[in-house]
Amino acid sequence: MSIDLGVYFGGSSMSIAFSKDDKLSIIVNESGDRSTPSILAIEENEFSVGLPAKQNRIRNSKNTILHSKQFICKNSSQIDQSIKQKIDCETNLGVKECRAVLSIPLNFTKEQTEFLKNCAEKSGFQVLRMIRNPFAACMAYELDDDNSNDSIILVYQMGGNSIELTLISLSNGLYRLIDSVDLKSGGDQFTEIITEILIEEFKKKNKADPRGNKRSMFKLKSNAEELKHILSTMERAHCSIDALYDGIDFDYHLTRQRFESACTKVYQQILQPIDDLLKRNNLNEENIDKVVLCGAGTKMCRLQTLLKQKFGESKLLNYLSPDEVIALGNAKQCAILFNSKLKKSSENDRFFKSLSSPVYLQVGDSPDRILIAKKNTPLPLKRNLNLEFDLAAPRLVFLEADDKILATIKLDSFKSKEIGILFQIKLNETIEISVTETNSNERISLFLNSEENPE
Repeated sequence: MSIDLGVYFGGSSMSIAFSKDDKLSIIVNESGDRSTPSILAIEENEFSVGLPAKQNRIRNSKNTILHSKQFICKNSSQIDQSIKQKIDCETNLGVKECRAVLSIPLNFTKEQTEFLKNCAEKSGFQVLRMIRNPFAACMAYELDDDNSNDSIILVYQMGGNSIELTLISLSNGLYRLIDSVDLKSGGDQFTEIITEILIEEFKKKNKADPRGNKRSMFKLKSNAEELKHILSTMERAHCSIDALYDGIDFDYHLTRQRFESACTKVYQQILQPIDDLLKRNNLNEENIDKVVLCGAGTKMCRLQTLLKQKFGESKLLNYLSPDEVIALGNAKQCAILFNSKLKKSSENDRFFKSLSSPVYLQVGDSPDRILIAKKNTPLPLKRNLNLEFDLAAPRLVFLEADDKILATIKLDSFKSKEIGILFQIKLNETIEISVTETNSNERISLFLNSEENPE
C-alpha cells in the first residue's frame, strides 16, 4: 500500500495531510491533535518533539528550541531528529511507500531546501517535489482548476513570529510569483498583549507583580496562547491558574472585545504592508480576485473582518482551516504528480519558476552594484548590459543577496574598457555568462551548473 502525503513544517507548528480517492484529510498525531508544535527539547541525550517538549519547557528551558525551522542548516542533528520523530509519529499508517510533497517559505535558500529534503528522505519519504508555501495554499483551494479567467491572488500567511504576504498571478492554470514581503512579526505579538492584560489584572487584584518569576511568566504565556486560540471562535475565554505567584491562584475572564481593542495598533501594523505591496506593483484592492488565508494567526476574527472590509467578503478564502491549508495543498500536489507520472502527462507543470534572490553585478573596486534582476523575476532570464570597467581592477563579481558570490570573472586579457555582458539563467538554474570586449570581440564565457530549484 502507498500513500500521497503533504508535509508542512512551519515555524510554530507542523502538520501532515494525505490524499485518498480525491479527498484530502489531515493526519492526527499520537496526542489526537491535527497539528504539532514546532518545538524540540534535548534532555540527557534524548530528544522530544511537539507537545511533550512544550509541556516540559519550564523545567528544561535552556535545552528547548522554539521555532526550530529557523535552525535548518545551523544545527543539522537536532533538526534531522525533530523531523524524523515527527514523521515517525504521524505516518505510522502501515504503508510501504510514502510519497510526499514538502513546502518551504519563499525565502528559503537552496541549502535549507536541500537539507529539509534530505531529512525527509532519510525518514522514509519519497519526495516528489518541494514547492513554496503560497503556491501550496492556492492548490488547496483548487484555484488553478478554472482556466477561463486570469486572476491575481493575495496569500496572507501569519505564523507565530513571521508574516508573509505574496502576490501570485494565475493564467491558464499556471501560477507565477509577482512579488512578496516578509514581516518580523506574527501571532506571538497578540500572545504578548494578552499576557500583559493578565499581568495587569493579577497586579490589580493582588498588589503583586509576577514578572520577576520565570515559572509564573511561563504559566501566564501558556495560558495567554490558549486564550488567543479560544477567542478566535468564542466571545469570551476563561483563564484559571493555580498558585500563579507566591501561592496565589488566579482566575479571569477575557472578552474578545477587550482583546481586540488592545490589539488595534498591531492590526494596523500588520495590514499596512498590504497597501505597500500593492502600490509597488501598481495594483489596488479591486485588482485582487482572491485572498487566501494560511497560518493559525489568520483565524482571528478581527483580522478576517478587516480583510473582508478591505477586499470584499466574497474574495476571502477561509473555509479550510488556515493552519492546515498548506499541508492539504501539498497532499493535492503530491497526488497530481503521482497520477501524472502514471499517465505520462505534463499536468504537474503548474508553476512558473522565479529567482529566490536578487542578482547584482559589482565592477572592479567600485562599491556600487548594478541590479541585474530583482527577486521573483521569472525564469528563464536573459539580460544584456553594455558598460565600461576600470583597467586597473579588471574583474566582474556577480552576487546574490547577503553578498553571496555567484561568479567572479577576471578581464586581464582585455585591452579596452568597453565590454558587453550577456547574463542568462535557464529553467534548471544553470547560469551562463558571456563577456565580450567591444573592440576586439574577444570573449570570456562561464557556465555554472546548479541543482534544480524548487517551484
